[in-house]
Amino acid sequence: GSGVLSLLCARLGAGHVTAVAPSRMLWRMARQVLDANPEHGAKVRLLEAPAAQCFVEGEERPPAGEPEEGGGGLLGERADVLVVGWFGPSLLGRGVLPALDHAARRLLYPGAQVVPASATVKGVLLGLSVHDVSGFDLSFLNQYRWHPGSEAADLDYELSQRGHRRMSEPFDVLTIDLQERADAVSAMEGLGAAEAPTWEHQGRVAVATTEEGDWNAVGTWHVLQMDDACELSSWGGEAGGSAPHGSLRKQGIQYVDPTRVAGGDEVALEVWQDTLQVLLARAGHAPRPRHSQVPRWHFDMVLDAERNDKYEEAVKNAIEVKKAFGTKEVMCLDVGAGSGLLSMLAARAGADRVVAAEMNPHMCDVGEETVVMNGFAAKILMLQRDARRMLTTRKPDGTAPDMERKADILIYEVFDSGLIGEGALHLVHHARQHLLTEEATLVPAAATVFCQPISLRKEAVAGFDVQATNRWRWRPDYEGVDLTAEGFVPLASPQEAFQFDFYDHETNLKPGESRLSIPIEADGVFNAVAFWFELQLDEDTTLSTSPYGEKGRTWQQAVQLVEEVHVSAGDTLGLVALHDTYGISFIVDDASIDRVQRRTGQPLWDPTWKFVYDQVNRMNGKVKEACANNPLALRRMSQAAVAFATRPGDFGLDPDHA
Repeated sequence: GSGVLSLLCARLGAGHVTAVAPSRMLWRMARQVLDANPEHGAKVRLLEAPAAQCFVEGEERPPAGEPEEGGGGLLGERADVLVVGWFGPSLLGRGVLPALDHAARRLLYPGAQVVPASATVKGVLLGLSVHDVSGFDLSFLNQYRWHPGSEAADLDYELSQRGHRRMSEPFDVLTIDLQERADAVSAMEGLGAAEAPTWEHQGRVAVATTEEGDWNAVGTWHVLQMDDACELSSWGGEAGGSAPHGSLRKQGIQYVDPTRVAGGDEVALEVWQDTLQVLLARAGHAPRPRHSQVPRWHFDMVLDAERNDKYEEAVKNAIEVKKAFGTKEVMCLDVGAGSGLLSMLAARAGADRVVAAEMNPHMCDVGEETVVMNGFAAKILMLQRDARRMLTTRKPDGTAPDMERKADILIYEVFDSGLIGEGALHLVHHARQHLLTEEATLVPAAATVFCQPISLRKEAVAGFDVQATNRWRWRPDYEGVDLTAEGFVPLASPQEAFQFDFYDHETNLKPGESRLSIPIEADGVFNAVAFWFELQLDEDTTLSTSPYGEKGRTWQQAVQLVEEVHVSAGDTLGLVALHDTYGISFIVDDASIDRVQRRTGQPLWDPTWKFVYDQVNRMNGKVKEACANNPLALRRMSQAAVAFATRPGDFGLDPDHA
C-alpha cells in the first residue's frame, strides 16, 4: 500500500524491513512514500510481487506439483515478525489467508510473531427496508435489495436512514487466530499440499432479536487483536461511537430474504468461511434466486425527504397552473422514472395521465409493480424506453408512436453530481422538440452551477510525509465526493460558473465557456475545484447540493483535480469553466498565476500509471465496440463480470474494484 506500516516498523526499531507490494502501481506509490521519508525509508526493502511469489534467497523453491506463479521477489533472510495490513471491508477478500500461509511456510522463522494476532468478525442483524415514502408503499423495492457477497458499506450512514435500524445486539460471527494458524502452517513444512488441513469453517450462530420488524441483512465488521492489550475495530458503532477514518471506515452488509421477527426471537445464521470470504445465510432456508438488483444509491434517493417534498411541491404547482389556464386533461412525462415515485406524486397531485419512461428493464419492472400496487395503474403507463428515442408520431420503420400525444409537463431527475453527466441537456432538447407541447412546463426549469477552489490532499500520516499519494487519486474527469466527510479546505468563496435555462434547450446544446477571476482568501495548496448545483424547480422552489447547507442523500458534490500549486491570500486565480453538453470541466488560466514558480513538486498523476491507464482505456474502447456489434461477445463479457463480482478472490481482484 502506501508504505506507512513499513515506516512505522522501521521507526519502532526494526533492524530491517521487507515490504511486499502485490502490484506495480502499489509498488510505485510505496516507493515514492519511502523515498520521501529517507530516515526510516532507507531501512525498508520493497519487493514488487504478491506475497505468494516471494521466497528467501538461497532456500529451496516449492517442490514439483506445488503452485508457483511468476518470478516473484527474494528476501535476504526469513523474518521474525509478520505485519499484515491487507484487510478489506469483508476481512478476507484481499487474500490475507493465502498470503499468511505462504509466509509461514516460506518467509518466517518458526515462532515468528504475527501482527495482528487474531481477527474476529462481528455482526449485527439489520432491518434495511423501505416502506412508506411520501405516502406511497415502496416496499416492493426491498426484494431487489441484495448483493452476491458482502457489500462494502458505511453502517453509520445506513443506520441514519429513515426506517433503517438495528435488530440485535452485536455478536461474534467467528474468530480467526492468525498467530495459531501461522505456527501450525510453519510446523507443516515438508508436508504435501494434500496433507494440509483445509482451515475452512462451517458453523451456526444463534442470535437474539431486540426489535419487531423485517430482518433482511447482517452488518459485519472486524476487530483486530494487535496484542494482549490493544485491538483495532473497523466500526465504532457497536459501542455507540463513530467509525474510524481511512481504510478501515468501510464495513460489510450481507443480505438475506426478509424475515418477520419479534423482539426476543432467536434466529440462526449459517456461517461459511474459506480462505477468501466469510458468508452468512439464514439457517434452514434456501435463499430465493436473484436475477437483478436495485443499486444502493437508488434507496438513498427515494429516502431523500427533501428531494421528494420539493419535487412534489413544484409538480403540484405546475399541474394547478395548467388546470387554472384551461388545460382539460393534464398529461405528464416522467423521464428516468425509476421506482415511479415522481410519477405517483404527479398522479396524486391531479395529473390525468402520466407516461413514465425508464431505460433499465429491472427498474422498469420495479416501477410498474410499485405503480400497480399503489392503485395508479389506470393513470400511469410505465415504458421501458430511452426518452431520447421516443416519438409521438409513427416511426420511419412503421413502429407505433411511444405516446398518444405530447405532454404538458416534463418531470425529470436525471442529474449526477456534476449536473449534466447523465445527458440531461440532450434529454430536455429531444423532449422539447418531439414530446412536449409548445407551452409545456419543465420541472426543474433551470439550474445554476457553483464552483470553489479547494485543497483536498493528504500531507502527513503518523508523522510521515505522504504527499506523494495525492497523485494516485487523479482521474480524467470529475468524481462524486461527499466533501462534508473529506476534510477539504476552502481557499476562496464559491463563484457562479454556469446558468442553464432548460427552456433555452437549443443554446444548451452548444458547448459553453465561462471565465472566472476568483480572489484567494486563504493560504494553502490548491489542487482541486469543487462544484455543485442548485436546481430551480419552479419560481419558488429550489434544491441545492451545496456542502454548506442541509441537504439530502441523493447527490454528492463534484471534484476535479488539478496540478498542485501554492496560493496565498490576496492572489487572484483565473479559472476557465467549460461544458461540452455532457460534462463540466475546469482549466487553470496560466495568465493568472505562475504555476512554474508555485508548483509543490507533486505531479498531477504518476506517469507510469497514466501510460497504463491510456492503454487500458483503448482496450476498453475495443471491448465496448465488440459488445455493441456482437451479442455473443456481450454475453461472454456479462458472464465474466458476474464471475468477477461474486468471487473476486478467485481471479486475484480487489473486491472493492470488482
